[in-house]
Amino acid sequence: TEDSRGARRLLTAVRDADPGIFALVMATCIVSRAMQLNGATALSGILLVAGIVAYVVLAAVYAGRFAVNRAGVRADATDPGRAFGFFTLAAGSDVLAARLAAGDSPAAATVLLVIGGISWLVLSYLMPPLLAGRGLRGASGAWFLWPVATQSVAVGLTSLPPPWPGGLVAVAVACWAVGVIGYLLVAGLVTAARLAFPVHPRGLTPGYWVFMGASAISVLAGAQILRLPASPLTAAAHAVV
Repeated sequence: TEDSRGARRLLTAVRDADPGIFALVMATCIVSRAMQLNGATALSGILLVAGIVAYVVLAAVYAGRFAVNRAGVRADATDPGRAFGFFTLAAGSDVLAARLAAGDSPAAATVLLVIGGISWLVLSYLMPPLLAGRGLRGASGAWFLWPVATQSVAVGLTSLPPPWPGGLVAVAVACWAVGVIGYLLVAGLVTAARLAFPVHPRGLTPGYWVFMGASAISVLAGAQILRLPASPLTAAAHAVV
């Protein structure tokens, strides 16, 4: 029947979902924040609602995929070409948190920041051993999602309303610094891969645009750190920025 075919298609879509699906939340909430800053509050609100709905739906897809296709999740986590897509969960949570914080919803923003921070930390510790020995052949622009997710933690934390506790400032500055180092490291690895292995048109995926996105969010995180309260950490960040 039509209902059973629809159910099978839905199950297939969940089972084969791309790890980077939370990029939808990232993009939607970034545009929402831009519209808010530009005074287009109605459009910004519509996009915020769309981002929240997308986040809830995609969280259900992630959970469903883990339930019905754990082998596929493990395969993606050990595939250099797909593994870094999981970092969109952290970045999507943090970008949505930043938008909610700007809209006077600090409690919801804090919850999302906890989700984003924990997922970033877990993925940052799990990915290196899972990908160890895989070489650089699978390196691509998607690898820049790691520094993007790292910087998104700093952006989310610095988007919360003041006063900022000293511990929060330290974490924000640390994430920004780690993100900058990660950006330079990934840039070197991806460049080395492109020089070491043949480049085919099918390999030049849209993921390479994350290179520019990583640059942009690193600058944004640095700019927001500049407005944090004066401290030895922020003074050091000022010297670099």
